[in-house]
Amino acid sequence: LAYADDLLSFLQSEEEWHALRSNLDLYGRAANAKVNLSKTIAFPITRSPENDLVQALHSTSISWHDENSPGYLRYLGYPVPISRKQIDEFFETCYEKIDRCLHIHSQRSLSILDRGTIVNSLALSKLWHVLWVVQPSKSFLQKVQTRVRRF
Repeated sequence: LAYADDLLSFLQSEEEWHALRSNLDLYGRAANAKVNLSKTIAFPITRSPENDLVQALHSTSISWHDENSPGYLRYLGYPVPISRKQIDEFFETCYEKIDRCLHIHSQRSLSILDRGTIVNSLALSKLWHVLWVVQPSKSFLQKVQTRVRRF
């Protein structure tokens, strides 16, 4: 998958990594461009990625991100969490942003219609966006619901 200057590739083996690297080098020569591997992050989409592939990626300047890594990845604005801890961390960050937005706007005298507009278009818009990809816990949804009702 490619979008602007972002590229997402799915690899299963070390051989596929070498083929991709060869194609990226060929692209670089044709376009007079260079792929910056130090900005590249690899992550597993299976519980047990092939060891040869992981070792080949580690031998470059590519960063490795798995369930033991701190934080979560983001690709084109969407979170790419690998573990429940990373999912929870992402949604905690979302909650803090929602809370801050609602706190700022609670200082104003707003009608119920204005409050609804603030909630949907400002406070929860990012959440609506990512709910297509990542499912939050029920406790998170209850926490957000409680905060919105207080607003």
